[in-house]
Amino acid sequence: MSVRLHRAIGYGVPWHRFEELTTLDCEAHETWDKLNKVFETATDELLTVASEDRKNSWTGPNVPIIEKRLLAKNYTDRDRKEAELGKAEDLVCVIDDSCETLGVIFFPNLYYRKRWYRYDDDLDYAFERWREGTDRSEHSDPRQFVNYVDYGHYPFTNSLMTEDGTPHEWLPFWELRERPDLLPAVPSEIRWYLKKLNVMDDAGVNQLRPVVAQWWG
Repeated sequence: MSVRLHRAIGYGVPWHRFEELTTLDCEAHETWDKLNKVFETATDELLTVASEDRKNSWTGPNVPIIEKRLLAKNYTDRDRKEAELGKAEDLVCVIDDSCETLGVIFFPNLYYRKRWYRYDDDLDYAFERWREGTDRSEHSDPRQFVNYVDYGHYPFTNSLMTEDGTPHEWLPFWELRERPDLLPAVPSEIRWYLKKLNVMDDAGVNQLRPVVAQWWG
């Protein structure tokens, strides 16, 4: 069976942890099927954030909702531009290396999915093949890794939250090093749709972390 290289960034947790945290009504062995079904049936109308909710997200240290139509692959600029719509199941990505399920990654919207996930890309193969040099008799072994990191991905890099999910103002790096209670904030879009779809509650969403992953599957 052929395998392909995947690269992604987003917000997620290890798969076994997701099975513990999800509010989906299912047994552990049914989690993926249930999760997939929930997203397969979600519509653009269901996954469009109300204008008032979007407006409120821009107050104080909240993580702002930039695009309210989460299935739009482009910015609609508050409905002034036509939306190119995608599928709701592309908001979630399961890290599966063909042997086991390693984790789950959520994207804020499909615009960021397009920027944050690549599959079977010639650039990625070339960088993996030649990352340690140009000796034609040598080649790099394929890498697979899932790293949960301490700062969010752009444009959410400077967004912080406390352990209970309360937004917190950004602090200088030297102060952050002394504040293990401050965590990278989960993008508000992810929190909104995971609760909307009854996939996770606030307590579960608070466990999501920025992730950088590469896998073969």
